[in-house]
Amino acid sequence: MQKRTSARLCRRRQNRNAILVYVRIVLKFVEHHSWGELFRRIRIAACKWFFENRNVLIMKLRPEEAGAPNPDLEIKELLPSDVDQMLSVMYLRQTDIHKRFDHGDRCFAVIDAGEISSYMWVQSGVKHLSELYWVLNLSPHQSWFYNAITLKHARGRGYYPNLYRHMAKVLRLAGFSELFIDVEERNRPSIRGLEKVGFKQVAKVQMKKLLSKFRYKITVFDKQAWQELSEIIDDFPGTHSVIEETVNGS
Repeated sequence: MQKRTSARLCRRRQNRNAILVYVRIVLKFVEHHSWGELFRRIRIAACKWFFENRNVLIMKLRPEEAGAPNPDLEIKELLPSDVDQMLSVMYLRQTDIHKRFDHGDRCFAVIDAGEISSYMWVQSGVKHLSELYWVLNLSPHQSWFYNAITLKHARGRGYYPNLYRHMAKVLRLAGFSELFIDVEERNRPSIRGLEKVGFKQVAKVQMKKLLSKFRYKITVFDKQAWQELSEIIDDFPGTHSVIEETVNGS
């Protein structure tokens, strides 16, 4: 009886700790974005089994075109030993962070007064572009940026573009010559910031999913870059994918 009671208490403790972790993640997400954005994503997640509509821009940067970062900023690469500091600002579980590191992903951050003020992840190898249900087998000279965040109190200080410039420099020295990112078309401030750094639009992908049927309407802005990128997409999902391509909207 005592053993069963102890086991129940242990399960309750674990459940309570799990709930606290998810509450922290939700509050961190709202702190970086908004309640409106949280509810929008919940709505998308709730409906995606039946219907989904996405508009995504894919952009490309050649590292040598990014320019030099501000030398006065403290920018460093975060390591697994920095996980406690990362948890203080990221809406992730500790296991999620370690999983990213185990996959080979790298994370860089602007440090202001000893605290993370802006951060960004980058990955190579296999890229799961979940918004479009694509899996891309990146070549050894390609990387993909994701999960870029600048904390609200640090916005307007130029951290976002300087972080990209610093990472472009580091990745160029590591042998990467093509850097990609995907961004929702509705996120105009991020798109403008990316263009200031030197990112060019490769393609706009409009995806509509109804049950297991997918329809992709792809507007290509850089024909060569898109052709090379489309060749590394592992496969289009579903058994009834329809793909329409136009070049420069024509």
